[in-house]
Parts: sequence; structure tokens; C-alpha cells
Amino acid sequence: GPNSIGDVSIDDVIFTPGACKESAAIGGSCTFADFAQCGFTQNTTASSLQWKTYTGSDTQVRTTPIPFDHTTGTNRGSYAYIDLEDQGENLNGRLYSPMYTSTKNQSYCLEFYYVLAGSNNTFNILSETTGSTSRTLFTRNYDHGFIWNKGEVTLSTLNNARIVFEIITGYLRQGFVAIDDSTVKEGECSSRSNECTFDDNTYCSWTNAADNQFDWILRNGSTPSLDTGPNGDHTTVKGFYIYIETSVPAEPEWKARLESEIYFDNRPRCFSFWYNMYGVDVGRLMVYVRSIGPANFTSESLIWALAGPRGPEWKHAFAPIQPNGRYQIIIEGVRGKSFEGDIAVDDIGV
Repeated sequence: GPNSIGDVSIDDVIFTPGACKESAAIGGSCTFADFAQCGFTQNTTASSLQWKTYTGSDTQVRTTPIPFDHTTGTNRGSYAYIDLEDQGENLNGRLYSPMYTSTKNQSYCLEFYYVLAGSNNTFNILSETTGSTSRTLFTRNYDHGFIWNKGEVTLSTLNNARIVFEIITGYLRQGFVAIDDSTVKEGECSSRSNECTFDDNTYCSWTNAADNQFDWILRNGSTPSLDTGPNGDHTTVKGFYIYIETSVPAEPEWKARLESEIYFDNRPRCFSFWYNMYGVDVGRLMVYVRSIGPANFTSESLIWALAGPRGPEWKHAFAPIQPNGRYQIIIEGVRGKSFEGDIAVDDIGV
């Protein structure tokens, strides 16, 4: 490049005899910058819906209903999508992973993030073995809104099998579906998929609100300002957490909201999290539940709140939830009078 800020590194280069095999690697992640580079293929018949790759400069997406990917949380990222607006009824769009050829006798976990907007479409995950025998592993058919949701599926085997992402359109002929950060890992999926430690330097399935005055930021180590914020992650030295940076240009009473994916439940739940409110001018930390009713009508209820400085230590908090169908959790941080008011959150779970 034009200056010294631009190092490039390469590691672990291996040559093996023969042509490259069209098989997928366990542990690899596809960010869908170009899904063909990840080995993904799709149906190309005239009657099939076609998956496309979105990038921040893409003008094909209808009014960019979700203008940021999950990987980076910005409009500089990418994802695979199908715009379902004005498509026909009962159309099918399938995205196929490359074949997995693991011979290990163990389980695997498929982890992915998806957007499913529209109340009349069906999103499926299938496994397909050699010979085209398929099995449905995951199904969603209600409106999740234009937010990234985390999905996990435990696979009993990956010997000569591939994964299929499928969307089937409903009669309303509207909606949007997207996929990002598809990863297969060894071992069963976590039984607590609604937990987030932020330690992989991502927001998991949480998203900064589009109308934020400033955002929750991922951080490792202490915050930049002295005498405010935590010295590091709640659980590990190398871990990450989220916090609001209250230095300028942030102003008093500015709000930052972090929104969960849409959950569906009728059972009492408990929202658990750790917080740090250290600094002489700490503002407020609140937790809301947003209930989503018919026709996507929403209402919010405050379930937990705290204001003012609480010392340099991480503290544990619980907030009861009484859901009645679809809902979201919202973490809101409000700036105090000065820059000495950083608020941090870590290790959240429902």
C-alpha cells in the first residue's frame, strides 16, 4: 500500500497430492461475502428463488431492510438473502453447503444467524445425505422482524452429508430472509443458546437499535477513560464485554439500546446479567421487555432499573419476565453528566 500501515500475514500453507476436494471443513465459518467461495450452491431452475449476496453498496435490496450484517454489525459486511416481496406463493429457495465427510462417531453443532421477516413464510434447515435422503432439523414460520436471530442445530453425524438452508414462500407474498455466519463445530450445541458472554467479540444475536444516539461497544480490557468503567471482562482476562463510552461526542441523557432477537414463550423466564457502573457521573441502566402482539403491535414494560455509581466491581442482577407470546429484551444505557459515566454489561442470559 501507500504507507507502512498494511501488513499481510500468511500461516500454515500445505500442499497435498491431487485436486482439491469439494468438502467442507469442520470449524470453518462462512460470512457469505461470496457464498460460492464457501462451497455453497443453489438451485438454478426458473421456478426456484435465487439467493444473492448483499454488501453495503448493494442497491438491489428493497430499501435495505437490514443494512448491516451480523459479522461486523455495519454496512461494510455481507450476508446471503432473498427478498420475498411480490414473489409467488409456495416457491422454494435452497442453499446447499458442500459435503461434509467426517467419519468421527460424534455429534456436531451447526450455528448460524438469520433474519426472517414476514408472517407467512417457512424457513427450514435440512440435512441431506448421499442419495438425496433429507431430514428437517429446524423450522421457523413466524415473523421475527428485521433483526439477526441465532440458530443452533445438533447434528448426529456429518458423514457424506450436507446442510440445506430452505425458504418456502406463503400466500401473502411479502417478507425477507437472510443468513450469515454459518459454522459447524464439533460437539453438541449448548443447551443455553440464549446466553451471550461476548467473548467471541460479537454481539451474539443482540443488535444495537437503529435509532440509537450512540451504541453499545464491544470491549476487551479496561475502558479508555480513567476512573470509570471496568478493568476488564467479568469472567476472563481475555474476554469481551459491552459498554457505553460516555466521552464526547456523547451528551447528557443520550440513550443506547441493545435489542435481543425475538423470543416466543408463555412460561415465566429470568433475565440474568452482570453490570458495572463505576464513575462519579454514571447515568442509568434499564432493562425493558417489548411485547409483540397481533399485526406486530408493540408495547414496552420496564422490568429492572438502577441509577448512579455502584463501585468498580461487577455485580449480578436478575429480572423476572412474564412473556405472553413473542417478545424482545432491551438493555438501555443512559449517559450521565460527564465522561466519567461508562456503563458495562456482560454474561447475559434468558
